[in-house]
Amino acid sequence: MSKLVSLSEESHDFDWFATRGLFAWVADFLMARVEDPEVREEMRRDALSGYLYVGDLPEAARAQALRALREELIPAVDEELYPRPLGEDALFAARVKTLAVLAWELARRTARDPSAPVVVVADGYEWTVRHGLHAWLVAFLRDGTAHPEVREQLTEILDGRRPGLDLRALAEPGRSEVLRMLAEDAVAAAQRNTEAVLDCAPESARWAVGDVRILALMAGEVADRTQV
Repeated sequence: MSKLVSLSEESHDFDWFATRGLFAWVADFLMARVEDPEVREEMRRDALSGYLYVGDLPEAARAQALRALREELIPAVDEELYPRPLGEDALFAARVKTLAVLAWELARRTARDPSAPVVVVADGYEWTVRHGLHAWLVAFLRDGTAHPEVREQLTEILDGRRPGLDLRALAEPGRSEVLRMLAEDAVAAAQRNTEAVLDCAPESARWAVGDVRILALMAGEVADRTQV
């Protein structure tokens, strides 16, 4: 029977279902990051019943849990739950990481900029980012590609001669190279260069790296799908 983690009281769009094993790991992950022992005990009892309503937690505990999902879950999956290389575990790792995507999207609904650019990784894979991050990401990909045609296309985006970053429009084989860079290299580069990425206050840096993590996750899924 599927277990439930619900992030919002107001919308079922932020419900996440999983098998008992994945749910148990996520529940332990969240409880370890909530400071109030009484709240942790309530979460433990709920988890034994097969659900966690993060959206119903007291404000401080809810903020701690959602921040952990946004900023710590994906690295924890890669380092603790399913260390690379993934092999047959790739689908399970991706399933857990979708919870981070939901947590980021929940946060962004209250802070959305209608003029912000959209990065399109593939059909059905797109993510809105801040203007500074978009420019940094395009420059990062342009400077890393070995393909002149793709480098020119990315330069045109930076110069405003093309609309926002849409990997579907890039020429092959450079598109595959850019997809790999986004999946494998972009997060570490963003972590090293947060000041250049955003002009950057600490809170903005966390958002930037989180956005890059989501895009890297999307790029990895698209790359895996095209290799099947």
